Amino acid sequence: MNQIHRDKIKFISFVLVFFLLYLLNVTMFLRFLGILTLSYVAVLLIYPLYARLLKSLKSKSLTAIVSYFIFLLFILVPFGLLVIIIVNEIINIINNISFTEYINNVTELQNAINNLISTINQVFINLNLDFKISYIDLNTFFKDIDTSNFIQNQLIPFFRNLATFSVDFLFSFFIFSLSVILILPEWPNIPVYFSKISPLDDKYDLMIISKINLAIRNILFASFGVSLLQATAVLIPMLFLNVNSPILLWIIMVLMSIVPVGSGVVWFPVGTIYIINGLVSFNFGYVLTGLLFIVYSAIIINLIEAYFRPKFMDNALGIHPLVVILSVIGGIGVYGALGLIYGPVLVVLLITFVNIYKKSLENI
Repeated sequence: MNQIHRDKIKFISFVLVFFLLYLLNVTMFLRFLGILTLSYVAVLLIYPLYARLLKSLKSKSLTAIVSYFIFLLFILVPFGLLVIIIVNEIINIINNISFTEYINNVTELQNAINNLISTINQVFINLNLDFKISYIDLNTFFKDIDTSNFIQNQLIPFFRNLATFSVDFLFSFFIFSLSVILILPEWPNIPVYFSKISPLDDKYDLMIISKINLAIRNILFASFGVSLLQATAVLIPMLFLNVNSPILLWIIMVLMSIVPVGSGVVWFPVGTIYIINGLVSFNFGYVLTGLLFIVYSAIIINLIEAYFRPKFMDNALGIHPLVVILSVIGGIGVYGALGLIYGPVLVVLLITFVNIYKKSLENI
């Protein structure tokens, strides 16, 4: 009896220690979850290149490093070009601003306000009221701004936060790079490692891994592919209409479509501005142009969404496009930017586990 009692105590102690170690490890690695997720996605995309280079370079470590740097070039070069384009667009916008006209407008605004104040004060005088509104002086207002407080309360915290962000970014980038280089050679063994910690049969483990990889690949291709097509389709009439900063607006439309907020945050205001300008100037050609632009954009966006997203998704996941869109929006709302991946993957995992459960019932 004492032996049974001691065995129970040992078992309970083992379970408690196991869960304590489990919680400590989860707490320790949880901060790297986002980085590891991005690393997993990067390896999924890089591995076909790695497999080809391995045939020539032979060394796994060298091939992993070369493949990673090619991947970085593929990402950084377009990103650098986009940054240059955006900076040039912003410079053009600034150069097109007439500061003299701005100052004149401020002066006119000050004179208009002071004239109104003078009229009100005259009314008070006529009513024998001992009350007077002071005139405004915008130059004095700007001179009274406390520069030292502005530097202390605004600029110093901004640069402090910028320095902290730079350090965090460099550390995260180092962990990301290290993870990608170390995971690449072990990519074919990922299902084996997963099966060692999974209580399911090996065939189900392989199904889960393949579904996750397929979901990530399809979601990325669908999101970026559809966003590029939609933004480009709307960009074409913008170029014909000579809309200012079209490349900058194109980039914003791509990003908004990926999120997915929608490129309508760009093309609808552009069309509305044309309509308003037409109504103000009694130029009904502008009104018609704005209406046609909005109608065209709405139709082409939905046509691309309805036709190309299922093509990119390849229907291999067995998920309706509406469910995919909602999972992306819900994932971003709950998990932030990484919800673009987490949301659809969680839906795929749920469907996969339901299918596994059905198959297990059939085998009973």
